[in-house]
Amino acid sequence: MQTNKALIMRISPEEQARRRKSWERAKGNVSLSGFVPNKHAEQWAERFILGYQTLEETIEGFQKLAEGKSPLKPKTQDKDTKSSQLNNSK
Repeated sequence: MQTNKALIMRISPEEQARRRKSWERAKGNVSLSGFVPNKHAEQWAERFILGYQTLEETIEGFQKLAEGKSPLKPKTQDKDTKSSQLNNSK
């Protein structure tokens, strides 16, 4: 998942307020089913509210969180690290 750098710093205070209100409304709706978002979901939503990720990235991340996975991609290893790991496993 690639963060869209163009969004950072382009979210107006009004848009942030709109997004925050939408998140609060969504939390209220799911609470009717007895669900309370954990700190990871709160942090993930905050990234969207502040403009660090797109709506699509946010939804994908929430789906991963629901599956018990991290919404962030692990850092990719360079070729040398992969090669040495392969050689050590033989």
